[in-house]
Amino acid sequence: MKIRLKYALAAALGAAIGIAWWLAYTPAAYSVAALIGAHAVAAIGLRLGLDLLGWDSRRSLVLAVLGGLVIVPAAITPLHISGQLGGPSGLAVDLVFVLAGCGLGGLVGRMWTLDFARKRAAFILAAMSTVLVVILVAVSTSRIPDDVQATAANTGSFSPDHPVLVFGIDGADWKVLDPLLAEDRLPNLAELIEGGRHGVLLSSEPMASPVVWTTIFTGVEPSTHGVSSWTRSDARSRTVPMVWDVYGVHEQRSVAVNVPGTWPPNEVAGGTLISGFPIPGIASSDSSHLTGTLVTADDTRGDVPTVRFESGRAEIPMATPVVEARLKLGRFAIQNQLIDTAARERFLPTKGRSLELVLAGDKLAGNFEGESIELADGAWSDWLVVRGGDTDVHVRIHRIDRTTLFVSPGYQSPTDPRHSYATGVPEGVDLAGDVPYVVEGIGWTAHRDERVDHLIPDMLLETQERQLQAMLDSVQAGPTPFLTAFVFTVTDRLQHPFWSLHEPDEYAGVWQVPPDLAQRDPVEDAYVAADAALGRTLAVLPEDTVVWIVSDHGVSSEDPKHHTDLGEAGHREDGIWIASGPGITPSTKRETLRVVDVTPSVLRCVDLPVAKDFEGTAAGFCSGDATVDTFVGAAGAGGSAVDDSQQAQLCAMGYVDC
Repeated sequence: MKIRLKYALAAALGAAIGIAWWLAYTPAAYSVAALIGAHAVAAIGLRLGLDLLGWDSRRSLVLAVLGGLVIVPAAITPLHISGQLGGPSGLAVDLVFVLAGCGLGGLVGRMWTLDFARKRAAFILAAMSTVLVVILVAVSTSRIPDDVQATAANTGSFSPDHPVLVFGIDGADWKVLDPLLAEDRLPNLAELIEGGRHGVLLSSEPMASPVVWTTIFTGVEPSTHGVSSWTRSDARSRTVPMVWDVYGVHEQRSVAVNVPGTWPPNEVAGGTLISGFPIPGIASSDSSHLTGTLVTADDTRGDVPTVRFESGRAEIPMATPVVEARLKLGRFAIQNQLIDTAARERFLPTKGRSLELVLAGDKLAGNFEGESIELADGAWSDWLVVRGGDTDVHVRIHRIDRTTLFVSPGYQSPTDPRHSYATGVPEGVDLAGDVPYVVEGIGWTAHRDERVDHLIPDMLLETQERQLQAMLDSVQAGPTPFLTAFVFTVTDRLQHPFWSLHEPDEYAGVWQVPPDLAQRDPVEDAYVAADAALGRTLAVLPEDTVVWIVSDHGVSSEDPKHHTDLGEAGHREDGIWIASGPGITPSTKRETLRVVDVTPSVLRCVDLPVAKDFEGTAAGFCSGDATVDTFVGAAGAGGSAVDDSQQAQLCAMGYVDC
């Protein structure tokens, strides 16, 4: 009876810990029964282990449970956030840390009952374990607070003589532009080149979009501005202000939209900032919320998850739950990495809101808002809204054929987002409408499934169109901004997966062009769309606007960081720049600048002072020589890494191998 009671008390203690985690962390994501059961079994295992060691005391059990099931799982979170742990190997290391925490707790409890000699030996072992736990806790508590960001300094006189547009074309390369210019397919870019100057814009390592775009808009190198890698692409890592912060503190309106590396958005005085990627998702690390879900009657499976139809009658397939949002609805800023890792590796069940679909003929019904809809073969549905816990999830559905559906990733509501992504949006600018604003569209690695690869270009172009419209609306909703910054990212999104369609000879014998895309070049489509977007932007800005066109890098099939065997391409150093407008004397010579030179050159070309602590140099073709010591008011602390959800997004987009 005593033994039964001892193990019953251990189970009760473990169950209490499981309930505590469920209440304090993510009650909508994990089954409370699973958490209670897992922690109860763990506590019983600890009780058995302590008994085998001869440490038969309740004190040892309580401290072992607290050390291994509470303190350590919370303390190892930063190692996962920084990308140092993850995947099955990460779980193995997690378990080692947990066992160390359990051992430390058990030792401390045991020390109360030992004689002096044994207590000294136990103390040495406890001290060794303590060092590990203290290091973990120190790392955990050293996280940078969310609100520690850089601010700009007011340097007095700051009066631009012209508005300026910095229009980014992500990944743009002259080896794509030149043939299209020769075919007169890029009229807006051609006009700027003819009336201004242009050349090669040399990128810098690492050629990660958030890193390089931050360099472009700060005028300093990554080692100075702090956004130094994919895992340090959170804006809270930035230690210096962006150029629109400088405009804002000097009471000059700005609009900045879709610049990578600007989430979370900071308040910009008198300005609008709508963040670019990476942004946390609204779902777990399950890849379908980034690459979409394929629902098919076929037995085949691919990189895009497949769920089979269950047929009620042979001629009317009925779909089972298709998409699980799996929302992590945490109440407090407490994270149990062991639970998260176990769930990611499917050792622990998760629960969430599912999208249930029923397909009968051309009628599609489900638990989305509204009535059933007509959906013929080859057609897209309108955007559908599914309630997901405490937030709305927006999805679109494409009917590939009679028995196959593709469900887009689920995106957060633009009107009530789980993760705020915009500041200073003017009244009258609607980010919802019939098409919701999406910070980052489908991950381009979805192209690896031949059944859906042909859908990716139009999905990404639709996302880009919505972002462009948000920028145009923001520009027109208030006084003319003196600075407009926008990055057209779909060029890079489509170059990475579809470069083999643009330059098939580079992949001869290595990659076979998918039949559904054999007659299409999504890369050229993206560049033509970028030129049209530029024309629409110039149409809403004054004629005396100084225009800068820049890219963060070029494109190459020889980049070893990307998969040539999958028809994919990576980066190269040579990007593009074009400058045109008042005060810029035309030249046909193709000149070379660096990405770090862009902000000093932009300021110089509108007769604004250049900071002495810029690490770039202003282009010599713009007049003016005014300088200030610095535009940095209060430097940000930096060092904030992306979280697991942001890392999952980067994996789905192919920028990080996971």
